[in-house]
Amino acid sequence: MTSSPPETRASLVLRLQDGADIAAWDEFAEIYTPVVYRSARRLGLQAADADDVVQEVLSAVARSVTDWIARDDRGAFRAWLFRIARNTAIDYMTRRKHRPWASGGDEAARQLNEVEAAADVASQFDLEVRCELFTRASENAYGSRKR
Repeated sequence: MTSSPPETRASLVLRLQDGADIAAWDEFAEIYTPVVYRSARRLGLQAADADDVVQEVLSAVARSVTDWIARDDRGAFRAWLFRIARNTAIDYMTRRKHRPWASGGDEAARQLNEVEAAADVASQFDLEVRCELFTRASENAYGSRKR
């Protein structure tokens, strides 16, 4: 029986509504920047484009977290964040200036099918989050023993 990774703390998500709460945004970015970056790279983006995706995802969260919190049908925060990250990465992949398409329609369709074939990307996203949270907890525990 596999357990699901812990959800992002509700208190942190609520604090993200305040753009001036630097501690909340630092914590959020520390956890999710590497997750979004690795997910974008796994979908085939170059490093610079993956960095841009991270910035766009953080910006999108900042713009819409308050609206997401207000929704009655919002679902899990991580699922919402994953959709933003995935859609942003796909947008980058389909922009002509970032990834030129082959001249034939078959090649374009093949590339889009590769993105769709990554059906397990959502579970990989959760695994990435679990790894980041474990790394943070380990560093915190180890760091507190050294003091």
